[in-house]
Amino acid sequence: LMKQQFTASFTSRSFAHNLFWGAIISLLFSAFIYTEHFGYTVKILNTIFALSALGFMLYATKRTILIAGFLIGILWFYWIGYSFKYQGVGFMTPLVTFGFGCIYLLFFGVLALTNRIYIRALLLFGLSFVEPFDWNWMQIELLFVESYIGVFKYQLALVLAALTLPHYVKKPLNYFPILLILLAYNYKPPAQEESQLKIKLVQTNIKQEDKWRNETLTPTLQTISREIDAAIREKYDIVVLPESVFPLFMNKNQILLHKVLELSHDIAIVAGALKHEKGNSYNVTYIMQNGKYHIAKKLVLVPFGEYIPLPKFSQKFIN
Repeated sequence: LMKQQFTASFTSRSFAHNLFWGAIISLLFSAFIYTEHFGYTVKILNTIFALSALGFMLYATKRTILIAGFLIGILWFYWIGYSFKYQGVGFMTPLVTFGFGCIYLLFFGVLALTNRIYIRALLLFGLSFVEPFDWNWMQIELLFVESYIGVFKYQLALVLAALTLPHYVKKPLNYFPILLILLAYNYKPPAQEESQLKIKLVQTNIKQEDKWRNETLTPTLQTISREIDAAIREKYDIVVLPESVFPLFMNKNQILLHKVLELSHDIAIVAGALKHEKGNSYNVTYIMQNGKYHIAKKLVLVPFGEYIPLPKFSQKFIN
């Protein structure tokens, strides 16, 4: 069906046709993100959308692939440029968004180097191992999250094989390879078990533009204190506070650190803060319990929001 559709539809390789199918592919490729966001996740639909996205990507025209790649980059990563307004260069937000569209145009553009379906399938599988700027948020297997297909590499390979082989197998057996999808079925999804701990998740709802201002520091700390005290009164085992909820270098504020550690005798506390160490600044999570703490440093940083994914000489210039 995909083969016939694209063969017929793209006989006149107009820009309108390419744009239309590029948009369809990008929407199918991104559907699981937005259905989850709006609370309409349906496993069978996610499965159909994901299989369709990969199938159309294999059989599309070269120009359609380039358009789809550009739109996928925008639909997945449009939000990265939002952080620029907090650095006084908000006018660059659309430029960053456009830039990510171009990056993923090139990312998926390797598929446009050939019309051979099996080579495209191999390239698409290879792209699942590629991380632009060492940033691993584009994982092709993610399309099968909350679907009936598993998210392991071998299951992605089976799906690509099932979508590719009908093009090469002669009738009447040409659609028989599609049964390979059954082998990619997620027969044993991880068992979801309720935690034995009573956990309170706190959202402080402090606006980003206010968070780092000196005059809001005291009200912020008072809000955190009230939330922890409330969790203790409500007999929770753990209270989890947001990322960088303490908008300061906690290891440079020993009085504050010790006050929070005192509270950790009554409840385990997980909270985000900053850490200054050996001339470097880190976005960290403090895990506090029984007057002691451990620190987890954030290692996978958001491009442009937390680091500049360019050579060092240009990083210094941009910063």
